[in-house]
Amino acid sequence: MRKDLRKDLRKLVRKAIRVNSRDIENLDKEVFLKCKTIAKHIKRNKISLEEAIKLPAVIIGGLLWNKRKIGITRFLKPPIAPKLEKALNKVGVIGKKVGENTVGKCAEVDCANYLLLNCRSNYEVSDIKFSTPYRPRTSEIIETCENCKKTFI
Repeated sequence: MRKDLRKDLRKLVRKAIRVNSRDIENLDKEVFLKCKTIAKHIKRNKISLEEAIKLPAVIIGGLLWNKRKIGITRFLKPPIAPKLEKALNKVGVIGKKVGENTVGKCAEVDCANYLLLNCRSNYEVSDIKFSTPYRPRTSEIIETCENCKKTFI
């Protein structure tokens, strides 16, 4: 893939994680539209699947009180919110595979960690509201993994 196309794609992903919406319904629409923009860019520029697969697998929005965040699939980095760490440790060891997924590598976890670390009140992991999870390169809805179901529901 041409270097300028790769750069444009990275810019789109960075833009996708900026949030404007203040409620879960609008956040869901915002996440979907950002994924649709990425998918159109891939199609319009004939970006190969092998290049597109380097994008985050999932993108999701989350709200907690007055904070909002769009999270992407990536490994969880310190600092880790204590309540999130406790919830994840009930599922398995952070960074190790449980079932089909790695504990702590989901977009929900990326989102939740930011929200829990940046909200001053005493919120629980279960208080976070999530949008629908989408695959950025195709805009398709992705089912929440079993690890996240156990962690957040």
